[in-house]
Formats: sequence, structure tokens, C-alpha cells
Amino acid sequence: MRIRLLALALTSGLLVVCLGRTAQAAVPARTLKQLTDDSTLIVRGKVAAVEGRWGRLGAIGPVILSRIEVEVIDLWKGASPGKVVEVTVLGGTVLDGKGDDAFQWCPDSPSFQVGEEVLAFLRRKDGELWCCGWLQGKYRIDLLDRDAELLDRDREAARTVVNGRPGSPLSTRENLETVRTRVLGYVRSRATSASGLTPSGLSPSGANERGRQ
Repeated sequence: MRIRLLALALTSGLLVVCLGRTAQAAVPARTLKQLTDDSTLIVRGKVAAVEGRWGRLGAIGPVILSRIEVEVIDLWKGASPGKVVEVTVLGGTVLDGKGDDAFQWCPDSPSFQVGEEVLAFLRRKDGELWCCGWLQGKYRIDLLDRDAELLDRDREAARTVVNGRPGSPLSTRENLETVRTRVLGYVRSRATSASGLTPSGLSPSGANERGRQ
């Protein structure tokens, strides 16, 4: 079987295609609040399917895009997408059945594996949902001491963690419920600001309207 390998990198806001090396990435860093504000949809779910296909991204020509099916466990922001949400990511594998498979990889684009539980911050662009902030928009959810016997759901919740990475809005092994509380707080705060109301439900007197971040 022959595999064609093509590396992709994001630099200076543009997609650069390069063979055999990757360029310095320049995806703007976001805080958790910025990531929440910029996302159309935030879901916790389980990856049900991953499928690579050839497509186009902007004017750079053919690239491999992967379609990810995520079964929704919990919706943190946005209108209900139903039981399954489809996410598009840059990179992946296309199997042609003739021994000439193609694989593309972008260090700034997240990868998904069937069966893993994830927290995804998604943004709609051209009718498709992408990870907001590229790599910053996808996190794996794990259960600490998975093999240990659980006596009740409270103990399980306390040991469920979100795994981030250095430089991302979420660090490694952050408690899932703590992250959920923070994100939902940002969502409520943004909704309150957009409505022009204070948390008490009264219009702020003499206050300038806060612009969209």
C-alpha cells in the first residue's frame, strides 16, 4: 500500500501547503471566555464516525477534509443540533481501495478518534461546523482511575476531567463540572449583555452598549 503524505500548516492567517515540513503556526490564542463567545455551538459528546474526503478550502486547491459525527451528550451553548452534530476538520485519510491512500495532517487542526468522548467548541462557517480556534476548540474527556469501582455518580463526576494542552484555554485534567460551570457562566453573561439588561433584569442607566467582542 502506498500512502501519500502531505503536511499542512496555518501561518499568518493563511493556509500554506508544504511537503515534508510544517511552517510556524500563527493561530490567535484565545481565553476560555473568548472561545465561548466566539463559538456557535458547544457540545459534549462521543465520536461515532470519522470519514476523510477530498475537498477545497479557499483558493488553495484540493485538500483532505474529515467529517466527524459526534453523538451529543450535553449541549452547553447554541440551538439543539439533534442527537448528532457533524464537524469538519482539516486533514485526515482518504482510502481509495486501490492501495494508493492519501493522508494529510495539519498541526493546528484537531484530530478525532471513534469512541473518544470530547468537548467541542464549534463555529459555523459556510454552512459547516468547524472547531473554533482550530486546535483550541477540541478537548478529550477522560475518567481518572477508570478501572476503579464507582459507588455513586457524584464520585464519577468528581473524577471526570477535560484534557487540554500547554498554551490552550484549558489545561490538563481540569474537572469537567468546573469547566461546565465556567462556560455556562460566560454564556449567561453574554446573553445578559446582548439584551441590555443587568443581572437583576433592569436596564443599566446611562451605560453605553457593550460592543461585540
